[in-house]
This record gives sequence, structure tokens and C-alpha cells, in this order.
Amino acid sequence: VVSMFAAAAVSLTPLPHACLAASPTPEAQAVLRKGFTAAQAGLYARADGLLSQSIAEWEKTKQPPDEVAALYKTRGGIRKEASRLDEARQDLSRALALYDAPGSRPDPAEVQRTY
Repeated sequence: VVSMFAAAAVSLTPLPHACLAASPTPEAQAVLRKGFTAAQAGLYARADGLLSQSIAEWEKTKQPPDEVAALYKTRGGIRKEASRLDEARQDLSRALALYDAPGSRPDPAEVQRTY
């Protein structure tokens, strides 16, 4: 589980994108890092809250769908570990839908790990 969160943390550096309204603020990026740190430490309730904040910010600032998908995938993994299986399934399904969205350029290995 820890490696899943570590891999997600490495892959979510906002990239310039022509269609973006704005990049996440430095504060929003700090919240995301805290969420990954909490997940790696097994603090699932804290990680869930922080990742939920990050998902809202990434969606609000219109980040690429594959980046938002990676956040849903990570939160889905946290919810699975916390035995919140219905919510985990919803997050993972949302991640898969975002991987197929226009403008999404996910790493094929990342998509495979979501199944």
C-alpha cells in the first residue's frame, strides 16, 4: 500500500497545460503532500480528508483529467484500506472514467493498477 501512495506522490506534479484555468496554489500542493504523507503513515482518516480537499482543488482549477484520476485512485486505495469499500469502488470507478476523458494522458501502468 505504501508504494502505491509513494508512486502517486511522485506522479502528481502539476504540469503546464494550455486549457488550465490556473495551477493549484502552493498551499494546495502542500495539502496534497500532507495527504500522501498521512497515507504513507497509515493515517487513513487524515489522508482521506486531505485528499478530498486536493480533489476539490484539482477539479476547481481544471487540472488534466489523468492527474485528478490519480487523486481519486489514491483516495480509493485509502478507503479500501479503511474498509470503506463502497466509497473505494466509487473513487476507483471515477478514476477509470477520468483516465478515458478527453485530454487525459495517463501512464498505461497507472490505469492497469487501478483495476
